[in-house]
This record gives sequence, structure tokens and C-alpha cells, in this order.
Amino acid sequence: MKLYDHQAEVVAEKDRADRARFGNWRGTGSGKTRTTVAIATGVTVVICPKTQADEGIWKKEWLFQNRDPDQLFVWSKEQFKKQMSIDPAGIAGMLGCDTLIIDEAHTVAGVQPMTRQKNYVKFPKTSQIYDAVKLFVDMYQPKQVHPLTATPAPNPLAVYALGTIIGRSWDYFKFRETFYIEKKIRGRTLYLVNRSKANKELLLKTIRMVGYTGTLQDWFDVPEQTFHTHVVGTTLAQESSYRELRLLYPDPLVQAGKRQMLEQGLFEGKPVKENKTEAIEYYLEQFNKVVVFARYTDQIRMYREHFEKKGIPVYTLTGATKHRKELIQDAQNAEQCVFIAQSSISAGWELPDFPCMIFASMDYSFVNYDQAIGRILRANHLKKNLYVFLIAGDGDQTVMKTVHNKEAFSSESAFLRKYGKQLCENKKLKSPHT
Repeated sequence: MKLYDHQAEVVAEKDRADRARFGNWRGTGSGKTRTTVAIATGVTVVICPKTQADEGIWKKEWLFQNRDPDQLFVWSKEQFKKQMSIDPAGIAGMLGCDTLIIDEAHTVAGVQPMTRQKNYVKFPKTSQIYDAVKLFVDMYQPKQVHPLTATPAPNPLAVYALGTIIGRSWDYFKFRETFYIEKKIRGRTLYLVNRSKANKELLLKTIRMVGYTGTLQDWFDVPEQTFHTHVVGTTLAQESSYRELRLLYPDPLVQAGKRQMLEQGLFEGKPVKENKTEAIEYYLEQFNKVVVFARYTDQIRMYREHFEKKGIPVYTLTGATKHRKELIQDAQNAEQCVFIAQSSISAGWELPDFPCMIFASMDYSFVNYDQAIGRILRANHLKKNLYVFLIAGDGDQTVMKTVHNKEAFSSESAFLRKYGKQLCENKKLKSPHT
């Protein structure tokens, strides 16, 4: 089995004592699955998102490396959490666990800056899946623990959570005091991330202490990627609906959420003429195959119906999608198509033949965005890609800025901070050829 140099490095260091419980934070498309199977020993338990479990991604790689199929146990997060609540002592049966692998580990890193109290002692508030994983590690004492994610730092306490899972004895309150600022607002205590330069450097140093880091461009001659902000503007119908929206929803927060949906062409459950569909058509004409990320299910349905009426193959990936593996393969094989994915489903799949990705609408998650970038840029299929951000108005602009601000505090797997070029052309789309 041929490994890239950065993968071979991990395998070469597998016998080091300080690598037995160590993470892999390398970027999307870097081959973390193959590397981790190569270093796993004995009975191996994998905890991963449901879609990866259903599609057998880990089993396929395990068998590809001629490993004993009887030594691999793959649990979805939901199955694992439920089983740990029912029978934690029996989850690994009589075999125990020599190696624990946690895929998309940021999704189990649920430690909050708020605390709870028991018998006058304060403890951090934690998620059920974090508690289940931590209990499993404490109970079975696996020799190897390998959390994997390209985004280990959606917030500083996620790094703390991953560190404690692999056995670091960090002081929670000192960690919180270092990376958060405590604020009293209207009788409530809030904890805001301390985004000072010194803290960013310290967090990166901490991340490197507990896992391998790096991105594709650190190991390969990656073609320059282009990031393009495309301002499509709003239509008269959208502006008219916005005036109505302000009367219906005087609360500024509610109004902001409704405004964001209106900029996607959605108003009170009904479609409103918008410019983004026309923009997607333009890029489809140029590239033949485009990936479109959208936040709302109604928006996804609107795009699907539009392109289906034109006779263009459309593939949609949402939480309700069945047979995902076949869907992705069909999209890969198509000569022309639109692949529309929900913003929250941005990990665990790839479309390396697609040269263009369009963010029609985004949520506020940097993790979802960072994961999305890697769907069309893979180590085994390096090429130039175009990433397009469609901006209709203030709502879209606010979300994009928020995501990029979060990126500035993330790990070095953050794609935009390290490389690529950004185009900001504030032109409204007047025709498909503008």
C-alpha cells in the first residue's frame, strides 16, 4: 500500500509512546482514514457519523488493508451514545478495546464554558456524547486513542475536550480563564472567546501538542484556488417583501432571520423571484458540473425543481437522503449536473471531479464551511477550483463575515488563512453572461 510522505510519517511514529493517544487534525482530503487504519492495533472501535457508518467507509478501508474483519467494530455516534447509556460495560463485549478511533471528532467535543454544580462542586457542562466517549476511554483504557478532524478548534474548549479524551490532565478552569473573557450582561454571565494574537498562537501550539497538523498545500504542489464573492443583489419582489416583513416582524432578531431567508427567495413559505438561480445557471454553463451548498431545505427544493424542469440532472444531499454512496457516484459519472448539498452535511463525502463550488447560502458554522471546501480538493485529485459566494444583501454578507471571523481563530487547517486568492467583485448580476 503506497502512502504519501505525510501519511508515512504517522506510520513511522506509531510505536512512540507519545503517539499512542494522539489526534490527527490534518486538512480534509489528506487521507486520515487510511493512515489511522494503518496504525490501529488489536480490537478497534470506530465512532463516526451515521452516514459514514451506514456506507461502510471504515470497513472498506479496513478490508483494503487486509485487516481481520472480526477485530473491527464501527458505531455511529447515535448508536454509541445510546448503547453507553444502556450497557456501558457490555458495549465492547468480551473483546475489550485496544484502539479507539473517533472520526469527525469535533462533533463529540462538547465541553461548554458554563458550569453545573453538584454537592457544592462546580463541573463543566458537557454533552452526552462527550460524556459517553470519556466514560468509554476511562472504562476500557484502550492503548491507542485517535480522534480525527480537520477542524479541532471550532472553539477553544473543543481543544480541551479532545485533549481530555486522549488523556491530558488539563485544568478546566485555568483553560477557560486563558481562552475566554467573562462578561456580566443583564445579570447573566457570558464567556466570550479571547481572540488576542497571543491566544491564537497559544491555541495553535496546544493543538499541535495533541495531534498532527497540516494542510494539503504543506505536502503537495497544490494549484492556486480561486475564491470569488459574487454580489447578485435583490429583486424588486424581494425588496417589496422586505418592507412587508418589517411590519410583520418588528423584533430585530426575528427580522434578521427572516431577511436571510428572503435573500434566498423564500418569504413566508412561498418562493419570491431572486437572482441566485440565474447565477448558478451561469456557472453551470461555464463548468458543466457544480456543487451548490444551501442552508434551507425549501431553497434546495426550489433549485432542484428549477433545474429538473430544464432537463438538467440534479442530485440533492440532505438529512433525508438515502443511498448516499450511489448518489455521489452517479454525480461523479455525470457529464453535466448540479449537486446540491445542505450546509450542515459537509463532511464524509467527496466529488473530486467537480471544478466549481457555490455557496448559495451559509449557516454560521465555520466547521461546516471548512469541511465543505475539501469536498472537491483531494490529495489524490489536485486541481484548480473555483469557490463562489453568492451575496444578495446584508444577511448573506453578515453570515459570510461571521464565518470568516471564526476562521481567524481556528487551527492551521483553516483553508483561507493559509493560501488561495480572494476575488471581491461587487457587481450585480444583470444577465447570465455578466
